[in-house]
Amino acid sequence: MDDMLNHSKFGKRYICDKDIVIRKIGDVFLLIPVKTIPSIKLEQFIVTNNIGAMIWESCFNGDNADQIMTKIETSFSVDRTVAQNDVCNVINTFCDLELLFEVPYEL
Repeated sequence: MDDMLNHSKFGKRYICDKDIVIRKIGDVFLLIPVKTIPSIKLEQFIVTNNIGAMIWESCFNGDNADQIMTKIETSFSVDRTVAQNDVCNVINTFCDLELLFEVPYEL
């Protein structure tokens, strides 16, 4: 089941909620709402690491999940399976929190 979920993410694009900004504080990154958004399940902010930040910024720049996986794989010198799992887990978390939204078709 997890494999099917993981593979279903690739090739898809995700858009970032425009009311969320990312800021680096020390070694962590914060995703912060710039205004109160009742539909978002985020009360204050979310803390993420370099991988989460790269995924956020890549989605913001219009990269699809395949492109993001390749960036993670090369930037962090990790195995393709590790990159795939990281990308899927972060995208799932961001989507569950309604910070990212799947683009239903290619724009």
